[in-house]
Amino acid sequence: MRDRLVESETHQPERGPCDRGDVPDPPLDFASAYREETRTLAEKASLASDLVVIRPLNSEWKSHLCRGNGDLLMTENPGPACLGSVGLGGLEFLPAGDALLSRRVKAKSTTCAVVVNFSRSRRRYERQGTMPG
Repeated sequence: MRDRLVESETHQPERGPCDRGDVPDPPLDFASAYREETRTLAEKASLASDLVVIRPLNSEWKSHLCRGNGDLLMTENPGPACLGSVGLGGLEFLPAGDALLSRRVKAKSTTCAVVVNFSRSRRRYERQGTMPG
């Protein structure tokens, strides 16, 4: 009996092909991350990544580009911008709730923006839907 305990304590199971023990992590490329942050809005819109559109709590905001306002805005470094000034005025709102429809529409669209709303009680932004284009 004692021999069995000694054998089981020293036995190490072999690693399978799914274990990541011998695969190194990819190196971080800080230069490419910096270039990604400095892209202009037009370049961001042409990429497949999602843009963030905010539904503001206060309706008394002004766009820094055209001095207009609306019910949705995008944030930029100089200040908020309305969707018409940014070139996203033709997008339609698709509310959250139907995951299958959202995935299919996003796959077919060239530009897609995520609409978020700030929740004061939870103190964070919550996703309200998408705006595929």
